Amino acid sequence: MAGGTTSYQGAYSQIVSDIGNKTRELEVTSKAQASMLDQTIQTQQALSGVNMDEEAANLMRYQRAYQAAGKALQIANTMFDTVLSIGDSYAYQLKRHL
Repeated sequence: MAGGTTSYQGAYSQIVSDIGNKTRELEVTSKAQASMLDQTIQTQQALSGVNMDEEAANLMRYQRAYQAAGKALQIANTMFDTVLSIGDSYAYQLKRHL
């Protein structure tokens, strides 16, 4: 539309071209920002020193240790109850003979 001599078709073509150029520019910018975000996340994770696979393995190991400790307490409780039962039985037998 320079000097008022551009046709409607020319003006329409120019608008479509401008929109296409702006769209492409935004696509490129968006991809660059997404790439920058990915790099930032990777850098943050590398600096934090957290490895999710390692953390999951540790969690499973701690869970097994907790279960083993629970089983050991259960066995100790059973043994203690048995000792008390034997002691009560022995005391009863001792009282009967006296």
